[in-house]
Amino acid sequence: MFHVKHKAGETHLDPASVLPLVHEALGAVMPTGRLNSWDVCERLAALATELSTSGHTLGLTGYSTPETVLSRLMAPSLVLLSWLSPVQSLRVVEVGSGSGALGLTLAVLAPRWHITLLDRRSRATTFAEILALRLRLSNVAAVTGDASHPPPDLQPGHAALFRAVGSLAADLQLAQRVTLPRGLAVIWTSPEAPAPSTSLWRPVGNRLLPALGLSVRAFTRNRED
Repeated sequence: MFHVKHKAGETHLDPASVLPLVHEALGAVMPTGRLNSWDVCERLAALATELSTSGHTLGLTGYSTPETVLSRLMAPSLVLLSWLSPVQSLRVVEVGSGSGALGLTLAVLAPRWHITLLDRRSRATTFAEILALRLRLSNVAAVTGDASHPPPDLQPGHAALFRAVGSLAADLQLAQRVTLPRGLAVIWTSPEAPAPSTSLWRPVGNRLLPALGLSVRAFTRNRED
């Protein structure tokens, strides 16, 4: 077990900077009404600070400033709110969660969702557990395991989240293992990534984030396989 520690001289993100940074990253793609709460902005600022310090030291993020972490790792998660209501009670699985930036951000924005962070590395899931405790997030569970062979106690989600590392087709095959029938798969990928050829999943949305060089694509399962 390890502990998250703060060092003297660390840069902490001002909560007042959260909304402008998100607007800069997403442009007009996503309404940001969920950021009108000061408590939400404080938690997101604290998360960005932790990810840019302890997360960077542990090799779980590639960015060492909270502003960059918020813009590049956290802000893209807001796009999911275009397809799923934050006031519904939903289960969401982030696959290959790493630092947990996507899932933890959503846990702050949608407290009625139950977020499962799934990663093969125990240091990643332990780190996520510590951050969830620090941010008082009771709707987060961190699970050590692989989506290709999900742990038996992993509950399938209404949605699965991915930062694409392979082909979209390969990611959708994994999503099939961790989502409910008619579930949603949301994949953050390159705008140039070719569309997958699959009869099991139907594309339902594509949000381009030019400032970040990302495309966020959503698919729903057509049937249970």
